Amino acid sequence: GVVLTRSLQAGEHCEVLLKIPYIALEFEKELSALKKLKFKESLSKVTRFWREENRRGSQLRCPEPHLADLYASHLTHVEISDFAMPDDRRLVNTSVGTSTYGNYSNESCMIIHELDQRGLHEEARRRLELWIKYQGTVPQPGNFTDFKGMYFGAGGYECGAYNQHHGWVLWCLAEHYRLTCDKGWFERVAPSVIEGADWVFRQRRNTQKALPHSRGWEYGFLPAGSLEDVTDFQYWLSTNCLIWRGTDNAALALEDIGHPEASRIRRESDAYREDLIRGFEQMRQHAPLIRLRNGRWVPHYPSRLYLRGRDYGWIREVLEGSVYLLISGLYDPLSKQAAWILDDFQDNRYLTPPYGYPMTDLEENFYSRGGFSIQPNLLAGLMPHLDRDEPEVYLWMFFNAWCACYRAEVNAMCEHPLPALGFSNAAQFKTSDEANAIMWLRYMFVYWNRSLLHFGRAIPRAWLRDGNDIGITKVCTYFGEVSIRYLSETAKDRIRMEASLRGSRDAARILVRFRHPEKKRLKSVLVNGKKWPAFDPLKGDVDITGLRDNVIVEARF
Repeated sequence: GVVLTRSLQAGEHCEVLLKIPYIALEFEKELSALKKLKFKESLSKVTRFWREENRRGSQLRCPEPHLADLYASHLTHVEISDFAMPDDRRLVNTSVGTSTYGNYSNESCMIIHELDQRGLHEEARRRLELWIKYQGTVPQPGNFTDFKGMYFGAGGYECGAYNQHHGWVLWCLAEHYRLTCDKGWFERVAPSVIEGADWVFRQRRNTQKALPHSRGWEYGFLPAGSLEDVTDFQYWLSTNCLIWRGTDNAALALEDIGHPEASRIRRESDAYREDLIRGFEQMRQHAPLIRLRNGRWVPHYPSRLYLRGRDYGWIREVLEGSVYLLISGLYDPLSKQAAWILDDFQDNRYLTPPYGYPMTDLEENFYSRGGFSIQPNLLAGLMPHLDRDEPEVYLWMFFNAWCACYRAEVNAMCEHPLPALGFSNAAQFKTSDEANAIMWLRYMFVYWNRSLLHFGRAIPRAWLRDGNDIGITKVCTYFGEVSIRYLSETAKDRIRMEASLRGSRDAARILVRFRHPEKKRLKSVLVNGKKWPAFDPLKGDVDITGLRDNVIVEARF
């Protein structure tokens, strides 16, 4: 034990700071080894090691030190939290938080996806193939008839009764291929992916028949099962959206490599999509309208079939709510349904207890405390706004969520503030939530979807003030590895963007955006020193579709 004795005179005070190891050493061998270490020498070695390690993969440069610091050190947090499997050192278990968290497949996929975008494909692969090895070994709670092909098992480290786990892994395996274009690897794992897709198609046939006490809305859905920390058996919206996203992405990857099963998987996945949309629309038509803050009323998509109105608690209603119709890609982000859903989240679900953090004065606190869920960096509710090309809304949501969870004293993200904003729960660092925040930061510089590669889509205007030099390197996209750099000379009414595009695929469209700090209009553009007519003076977009390798764009205002 430790005993501190201190005599104090009247009026005197002292402060005691105790530093307790997160994991205490208990064996004499460990304690003896520790006593032999020299603190300053060990600190120097460890610091040097992690700084060198953090130079691997993509690097970011921006005017906000906290953002840049966490972007660099996130890799450290992941590698400290994860560990090689005891039975196969080639494979790595992806823990989603330090020390006490296991492999929650959905959140593990967030971490792995960030590693892939960072360019650390071997790190990603060692984690992905763990699920392939243990595919079908551990069941999930639900009315399923078998588990042959289900992704969840992780050699004893699997966690969470989340039926959505399977869809996340299926999606992430295909996404790894799309970011690496490694056809040989995907051909090798394709039998596992097909088996995973077939498990979905086989299970949903159990609802393609008359069921007792049913109106038939669930026709073609997965059988009722567990949501996540909520284990009620229901036909959950988010689970089905994410499972469908997995089959859709698998079909896309199989089509890309010309696999003989691709057309069948595509046909089955598209049929699943049609059944989901029909069921969700029936659900919506039977749910009461929702009132927005401006007095408008809009339709509501409940979080599960056969529910009229709001569900109980923030996990069901917000964290696993109808925004997944958009995040999954089931509904177009520019559709009227998307507008209903996003308006409801911004006006009601993010702001109203028990669905969001309490606000004593909504008008006073809306802009500084709105736009995020109770676990601020887990739900990708801001991504549909970026997909809709609403950068101001995206940035507002990003910075509010970041500030709610970032802890400067440890340069890390906590899981979520409890019991209120300004406090932390015990999960530091929460590597899955942190991975999301890192990717959302990355998308400000480099955004892509299936047909578009967009540079500078949501860079904060203040970051392009005169004299600033910002950029990001070695980002892996669907269209290869890209690096960009913005050099601002707004005092001379110009901003220069340098890009490096290395990849085997061409995007249908490539745009470069210049978000002038004073919102000035584009006047003229030079691309590689030549006048360039393809630009939008209001949006600030320059179309450089078809260009490869090194491109220099100079914008004049």
